[in-house]
Amino acid sequence: MKLIQNRSRMGFTLVELMIVVAILGLLAAVAIPTFISKIRESKATEVQINLDACYQGVIAYFSATLSSQDGTVAEEAIPKRMTRNLCPTTRKRGNGKVTDLDGSSRFIDPLRYEKNVGTQFKAIGFILTEAVYACYSYDTSYRPRKGLRDGDWFKCIAYTDIDDDDLLAIWEKKGTYNSGTGTFQGGAAFHLPESDDW
Repeated sequence: MKLIQNRSRMGFTLVELMIVVAILGLLAAVAIPTFISKIRESKATEVQINLDACYQGVIAYFSATLSSQDGTVAEEAIPKRMTRNLCPTTRKRGNGKVTDLDGSSRFIDPLRYEKNVGTQFKAIGFILTEAVYACYSYDTSYRPRKGLRDGDWFKCIAYTDIDDDDLLAIWEKKGTYNSGTGTFQGGAAFHLPESDDW
């Protein structure tokens, strides 16, 4: 009598498993850096959008007719230099600092818009209600006593540490006053090359 052996076995050979693992490793090696790059790009997009909002707020502030309480029209102006940064809160305290940035997004405390640098940002309508990755600042060469002169500039600034390496990336959007046209001319938000490459 012949014994019938069942030759069909379920499973994979070791060679097949090693090939599958090698293919998965190769796909991961290609996909993970691309994925990380896309995350960084999306975080950087937030910065560019917010810098544009800051820039447009300064232009609107400049374009508005400013007058005192007695009704006299003041000269066209832009906000004065800000000495502090507007940063998201941290777990340790309500008012964060640039040194607290760690690549995660947090909200800016709404009370910040009622005092100090927040009131200056509030004056130009730059109020951030979403969680942000960056601290924001504003600088200018404009001096109120001298009035606006040709070549005076302002810039909205963002500081980020998107990759959490304790090196700051600095972004700016700058406008320069042209006395001939009475307007500001500006460019796109850009990343300063001497700062972190994020």
